[in-house]
Amino acid sequence: MAGKRKSGQRPKSKRRKPLRLAEKLLQIRTQLGLSQGELIRRLGLDEKIERDYISKYERGVLEPTLDVLLA
Repeated sequence: MAGKRKSGQRPKSKRRKPLRLAEKLLQIRTQLGLSQGELIRRLGLDEKIERDYISKYERGVLEPTLDVLLA
């Protein structure tokens, strides 16, 4: 059965993962002297994301959405 996935599997992305995005995000925040919570408030994203998402972005666990990156 071509095209069917097993339950719980995610489709493989053909897009390459950014190599240094996590490192750059951490560098920007620390150079601004902001905590993760302060960064969220400063960007006006406190209704959209939680502090632990910033941690996941900076560790490369998750990639931020385009609207978060643009903020």
